[in-house]
Amino acid sequence: MWVHHAFDLNSLSGKSLGLYFWHLSLQNRPTAMLQTAQNPFFSIIVPAYNREKFIHHTLESLQSQSFEDWECVVVDDGSKDKTGEVVKALAEKDPRIRYVYQDNAERSAARNHGARKAKGQFLCFLDSDDRYLKDHLKNLHKAILDQGRQVALYFTGYCEDRNGILRQMKVAPLSQPHTEYFLDHAVI
Repeated sequence: MWVHHAFDLNSLSGKSLGLYFWHLSLQNRPTAMLQTAQNPFFSIIVPAYNREKFIHHTLESLQSQSFEDWECVVVDDGSKDKTGEVVKALAEKDPRIRYVYQDNAERSAARNHGARKAKGQFLCFLDSDDRYLKDHLKNLHKAILDQGRQVALYFTGYCEDRNGILRQMKVAPLSQPHTEYFLDHAVI
């Protein structure tokens, strides 16, 4: 089980948690711009395939965020179980959660489909069996605003091992050339 959280950008104090978590700016809007329900600050894309037993934990971790200006696009990648029913039940109670179905085309296609449906200023990916810690989006929002410029990419580097212990992963910092290379060559 991976636990995602914003990382230290030399402007945040405390531990930063997470791994394999990307934030991509969708538009060239000022980051301090007031967001609305139609244009939330974050769009969280959750690809899902046969995750009826896990996805409610993932979505509940979003619903418990201390920062509330987000939407979640769950892309059901052709599940054969009750993933859709679980997501739809949660979406009925929380309009920030949207359910999208597609025939099975694998995770990358589901992420791309979700990205096309996203309305937020920043795009985040979260796997359907992962969770956010309570202040994840709050800390990430603060880090983005503290940067004072448009941010192209964030990558985090902590995970929770099978025993529940948080461990820092060895992650090299992304320089501008690496960021540009990633954005030019990534298949999301």
